[in-house]
This record gives sequence, structure tokens and C-alpha cells, in this order.
Amino acid sequence: MTTRAITVHLPEEAVKELEQTAELKCYSYSAQQEETMPTIKVILNPAAGRGAGQRTAEVIRHTLTEAKATFDIVETTEQLSAVTQAAQAMREGWEIIAAVGGDGLANEVLNGIVVPSLGTPAWEAGKPAAAALGLIPIGTGNDFAWCMGLPIGDAAAACRVLAAAKTRVVDVGRVEDELGHVRYFGNNFGAGFDAATTVESYKLHYLRGSLVFLVAVLRTIFLYYKAPLVTVRYDEQEMELPLLMVSVANGRRTGGMFMIAPQAVQDDGLLDVTLARQVSQLGIFRLLPYFIRGTHATQPTVTVDRTAHIVVASEQGLPVHVDGEIMRTDAHRLAVSAMPRRLRVVC
Repeated sequence: MTTRAITVHLPEEAVKELEQTAELKCYSYSAQQEETMPTIKVILNPAAGRGAGQRTAEVIRHTLTEAKATFDIVETTEQLSAVTQAAQAMREGWEIIAAVGGDGLANEVLNGIVVPSLGTPAWEAGKPAAAALGLIPIGTGNDFAWCMGLPIGDAAAACRVLAAAKTRVVDVGRVEDELGHVRYFGNNFGAGFDAATTVESYKLHYLRGSLVFLVAVLRTIFLYYKAPLVTVRYDEQEMELPLLMVSVANGRRTGGMFMIAPQAVQDDGLLDVTLARQVSQLGIFRLLPYFIRGTHATQPTVTVDRTAHIVVASEQGLPVHVDGEIMRTDAHRLAVSAMPRRLRVVC
């Protein structure tokens, strides 16, 4: 597949702003909130779900007002603007910062919560970020929200979950490329075929839901079928072989329908690794049902494992995504690690 090299990382002004801001158990958001409602900053992507974001705003206002919650709604203006907006909400002391959209917006808000927390005394002591991540999933994939057991496509129900303010503490993934760019993720990281599929999904403006990813996969089979030579290092082992895909997951599902890591536990301090070796185009077709059902570990060309840290390298540029958002299309080295129990998610 021939693609134009793209690098997506936090803009310098956002980084400067961030630097200035120094089975899973549900529990109350804080002891003080047994008698008071949480404060909620809502960050809405008006283009999410093929325009559903804009239509959802009034539902959110009505439901949170009815719940007597203290809230404010802002809209994203461009890619990565939610990172800066979430960081600002952190500085202002909002207790929950909610993403109204899909996995991409959730990832931006997650980064806006995590990055300002780095280096703070609480973070250095191993505690999660001060603000909790809320999710109102109305996007295309909504995999992170699905893994957290949240209602999908029902903004009113998701708002009632926000108002109840129960949270789970989960791990966060960290990715650093050879250029020193760092991104954090809640659900999964992928290099190779699944990232190439994400690139294709961006072109399918006329489709909705899981059908976007299924059609994107079918298109990618004819574009990305020659596995690059990849070196993978983790847990005292190193291997160099042609790999169509390297997936490193904290959550169970990706692409709206593919159970990439069916045994993943989001608070175990480990990431679930899936390595798919070179097969023919027909072989890729034959593997699809196994990945949808989550039974791909039974196939001889697929390796699954768990680790807290993994390095993926290739002389050929690899397309890379984090939580379904393209980070690079030409990465040569990626270090991926788990940050145990660093994020509270309202669920």
C-alpha cells in the first residue's frame, strides 16, 4: 500500500499548556460526593457518528439538567483540540471530563487528562489522574466504551451513568516512536494491517457503524498483503519475521466487531499482544471470522501473549494507530508499555 507519510502528535502550544498543569470494581467517585453531584465538563465532537454529535447536544443538556448535575459543554474545533480542552478542564478542577463521540475523541480526552498528571506528587505516588474520564459513545466504533460496559448510542443513558459518578480504575497504554513522540491509549495500539485498515476507514464517509470497518478490512486485503520484516522484543525474547499485524491491547475489542484480545483485563498491568504472520490474501479472508469471534489464537499463523512492555521495529515504515486514530504511517520503532491503574473511567 502506498500512503503519504503522516505524523500526528500534540501541537507545541498544547504541550506547553499541558506542562504547566503539573474483574474491575466500581466505587463512588469520592467520599465527598455521597451528598453532592459531580462537576462534569462535556467535550463534544459535532461530527461524531456522521453528524450525530451535533444532534446529541440537546439530549445531554436535558438529561444532565434533570439529574441536577453541574456541567458545561464545549465543542471540538479541530483534530487534537480536545487534548487542550481536557487539559484546561483539569486546571479548572472539573471532576469528570466526558468525551461525546467515538474512540478518537475518547483518546484525545484521555491524553488531556493523563499528560497534565505526569510528574505530579499524586502520579509519582502511583495514583490515578485527578479527573475521571467520562464517555458518551456515539461514534463509529465505540470499542473502549463497549469494553467498559457503557450504553452505546444512547446519550441519555450514558448521561445518567455520568451523573451516578461510579468509576473503575484501569491501566493506560503508552506509545513512544523513534522521533520521541508519545501518545497514550485506553483500548489498543496497532501496527500494520489494522492501522492500514484505519486509514481506509477514513475514506468511507457514506457508511456507518461496524460496516465501516468491515468494508475497510476488505479493501485493505487488496492493498496491504505483503508483510514487512518486523523485529519484536518483549520479556527476554526477540523475534524477526514478516508480520502483517502487531496488536497490543488493553481492551478486548477493536474495529467495532473484532475481538482482538478476548481475555484482556483492563486493570492487570499487562497488555495483550497479537502477532499475525504472513499469509496469502485468501488466508487473510479465512482469518477474519476467527478475529471476529476472538478465536484467532487457535490458528497456526497467529501468536498471542501478554507483556507489560514491547518494542516493535521495522526498517520499512509501519502504519500505526492508537485507539483507532492514525499516529504515523511510516514509523520505524515503537515502544509500548502498560501504566498500571492510572485512569478512572466513569461506568
